[in-house]
Formats: sequence, structure tokens, C-alpha cells
Amino acid sequence: MREIEHWSKDSYWTDALEELKHLNQAGQTQLILDLKAISQIAFNGDGPAYKLMDAMTSVKDHEGMDGFKGAPRVMLALLIRLAELSRVTQSYLPKQSTEVEQKRTPMLDDINAKLHALLTDPGFLELSQSQNHPNLFETLAASHTEMWHSAFVKWLIDPHSHLGLSDFPLKRFLFAVLNCDVLAAGIPDLTIGELEDMDFAATEFKAEFTDNNLITPTGGKARIDVRGWCKGVGIKSKREVTSVQIIIENKIKAKESEDQTKMYHDWVQDSEERFQHNFLVFLTPDEKQKPKSEFFTQITYQNLCDQVIKPCLNHPALPEESKYLLQQYLLNLGKPLKVTGGRVMALPNMEICKRIYESHKDVLEEIFVSVKGVAPKPSNGTKSHSSTTLQHLVNNGLLNMSDTLHFSRLGVTHTAELKEGVSGIVIVHDGQEYKSPSGAARAISGQQEAGWDVWRADGKTLSTLRLNYEQQQNISSNDEEDAPANEG
Repeated sequence: MREIEHWSKDSYWTDALEELKHLNQAGQTQLILDLKAISQIAFNGDGPAYKLMDAMTSVKDHEGMDGFKGAPRVMLALLIRLAELSRVTQSYLPKQSTEVEQKRTPMLDDINAKLHALLTDPGFLELSQSQNHPNLFETLAASHTEMWHSAFVKWLIDPHSHLGLSDFPLKRFLFAVLNCDVLAAGIPDLTIGELEDMDFAATEFKAEFTDNNLITPTGGKARIDVRGWCKGVGIKSKREVTSVQIIIENKIKAKESEDQTKMYHDWVQDSEERFQHNFLVFLTPDEKQKPKSEFFTQITYQNLCDQVIKPCLNHPALPEESKYLLQQYLLNLGKPLKVTGGRVMALPNMEICKRIYESHKDVLEEIFVSVKGVAPKPSNGTKSHSSTTLQHLVNNGLLNMSDTLHFSRLGVTHTAELKEGVSGIVIVHDGQEYKSPSGAARAISGQQEAGWDVWRADGKTLSTLRLNYEQQQNISSNDEEDAPANEG
């Protein structure tokens, strides 16, 4: 049986008693309790009811049968917490008189000041405005139809569209495909440098592409959502020409039916028209929805947002009318889908939301606790912004290509190997290649994972090895000028 710590060591109760002290000093005698709000959180496993049970148990276990002096204090603290849960933006107390000014407490003054700072933050105002106004595509009633999104993607990456950036968006899209976590079988063996050296200006695109040989298993006519092709893709530095084909299967609401991706891959393989490089892409807002064909690479609308649309918005040659359409489309991606229970297709405002959260963390978590009754759950692991790669660890002897990586989840230990990939070292698990530790871990667990923290080599996490490498680099950098000339 677990030992319960005395309630007086839990800030949940002691902070509430401190607030009670301030209220007594201010002469306040009333609290507002919202029964509906309390009922909504009463059964939460980490809510006040279960915290009260533990607190009272600790009174019995630590104070003995003779005292129980802590019990009344816990009860009073509970009333403060219930009043806190009942309040969202108003104070704990009602005004007792319209003629007598309500006395304020330090805690309420602090919360009000922080709330005012949040509500007047320029980023928050910008975010509120974008969320409260319909975007162009909502007005046209074309916000979440699959065929419409396919047409927009075709317009976005087609070098001949009036977007005005030639093949820049297409190169960004193909780079996203080559740079994804999970590498599909048969993906073109191209580096970012080779991709940038190509001239895709002559590439043709068509939405809802059909062919006499594209037949479903039931005999119907199949359609490829977006197809692009070019026999004359120039390689500038070599003065050579190559051929490229892009097939995009787009899924918004429906799931893949009749093995569509397998059928499209077979069509590519059986076609008399041959291409040296085939990019087979499965585009979806849901990263959990995977293509049935191993030859299709999954790209999410978040990838499209971050790696294609936003770079286009930053391009100095982007016309104003195209900029407006891209901005409206990003707003549309951030609108919830009713048919999927409120899920959005992408989070276009992720950066501004993170900045608002970091600037106003205290008041946002206060609001969250007031509404939900529990503190926000921390993220799963600490995300790293380090530029260190697996290649750095191998090059410096902290990791060997022969090392076996281990990842344990729910009592099961999974293993993976290291392999030289096209653009660096990749992780191989069950025959599938992954460009990042997080991608490999996520494929196993089915949820977000901090890959550097969960994969181990010889008992040490990759994040530990990375820290060792970065510390070595700092020492090397600091000591370089003082090192003897004959020491390399």
C-alpha cells in the first residue's frame, strides 16, 4: 500500500490556506460555488475529491486518533479550491454592497494584471481575430471538401499557376517528401542539392487525372487526385535531362478504399510511360492514417503548412494576391472539422501560440485549472532544438554503426539498427527506415515520442550521448587556441 504524504507538504492545500488568510484579512465572508462546474470535475482522478480523500487519510495516518486538527484546515482549503474552480474570469467573491468598494487581495490583483496583459497582447489579438472571422474558403463553402483541397494543392505546386513562384513551391514539396521521418520503399535517391539543381518549369499537373488503365477492383474508373509529370527536367550543372512523375493521393475525411495506393503504384509500374524518378505521396491531415502501399510516402497537411506554404509566404517575389490566398488557406487549415469531432487539418499558428503561452504561461494555466480542475499535462519529453545529428555522434566515436538501439514501452523492448542513408544515418526497425529517433519511436508506440530520450545505445540514451558530444565541442572550441601545435 502506498504511503501518503502529510497534506501540509502539498502546495495544493497550503496555497489555498494562504489565500483564505488574505480573504479573512480583507473582511470577506462569502464564496461563490458553481455546482455545474464542480460536478464536471468531481470524478476526475486528480480532482479535488480524490485529493481530499488522500489529505484526510494523511490526517489519520500522521496525526493519530487523538487530534485530527488538520481536518478542519483541509475542509476550509477545499472550499477555497472549489470557489477557484467555479471562477473563470470573475473574482472569488460577490460584491456585498454597491456602495462599499470591494477589498482586493494580492492574489486577485496579480491574476487580473496577468489576464489584462494576455488580452492586450498583439499576438493574442491577432490570433483572436483570425479565429473569430470566417476565411475566404468558408465563405465559398469549400473549406473541407477533398476535391477542392486537391485542386488547391495542384495550384500551389504547379509551376504554371498564377501563384507566381515558378517551381519554388514544387521543390519545397518534394523536399518535404525526401525529408519525412518514414522513408517509403523506392523513394528517389536525391539529395537536397540535387533537387535544387533541377529545373521543373516544364512540369505539367492535372487534378482528378484519369487513364483507361486506371480501373478499380470492382471495374470502376479510378482517379488520381493530383498527377504531375515531366520528361524534360533539366539538371543545370550537368546539362542533362531527367524525367519525374508525382502522384498524390489526398485523404481528408474518408479512409483509403480498395487499396488505392497499391493500385496507383501498380499502374505506375505497368505503364508504358517510364520515369526515372517517381514521387508517390499520401497527403492527409491525420498522421495516424498510413498508406496501404509501402511505396507511398505520407505527408501531413502540417508538413504542407510548415515546409511549403510558409516558405512561399516569405518569398520576396510572391504577388500580393497570391499572398492573400495562401494566408486565407492557412486560416482554413486551422478551422476545426465538424465531421471529425473538432480536429483541425493543421496548426498554422503554432509558433505564435507557443510565444503567447511562454509569455503568459501563469494566467493560461490558471484558466485551464479553473475550467478543467487539473493542471495541464506536460509534453511527452523535452523537445530538443539541437542541431546535433546521429552522424555527429558516429563521427566522434560516441555511437558505432554496429550498435543496437533499444526502446522499451509497456514492458516490451524493441530494437533497431543504424544504416547509412541517402542524406545521413537512418534508424532501421522491422525493415523500415526512419530519418529521426522520434519518427522511429512514434511508429512503434503510435503516439508522440521524444526519440532522443527513449532510444538507448549500450545503456545510455541518445540525448545523453548528444549532450556528451556538445560538451566535447564546447571544450574543444574553448581550448583550441591554447592547444600545442603538434596536437591535432
